[in-house]
Amino acid sequence: GGGVFTTPPIIFEGQRLELNVDTSGGGWAQVEIRSGSGRPLAGFTQEACDVVRSNATRKIVTWNGSSDCSDLAGKTVRLRFTMRATKLYAFQFTSSL
Repeated sequence: GGGVFTTPPIIFEGQRLELNVDTSGGGWAQVEIRSGSGRPLAGFTQEACDVVRSNATRKIVTWNGSSDCSDLAGKTVRLRFTMRATKLYAFQFTSSL
């Protein structure tokens, strides 16, 4: 099966989303960024999200190959996680080095 959950509204600073995630055993995850009211945002939909298939403490999420979500910084958003056979330990927004 798998599962889906959506965060409460958040406001972040930064340029990219990083996950501490474990997708062992054929698992996967995708992240959609939605407006504060819950509407999917163009360019950050689940369909645009590149599938995460790794075990990493700082896995960078990309949408159509790009990790830049800085245009959404300072705005109210929700993150919608869709996962199968995955453990999500944490997420954070960071600035590029």
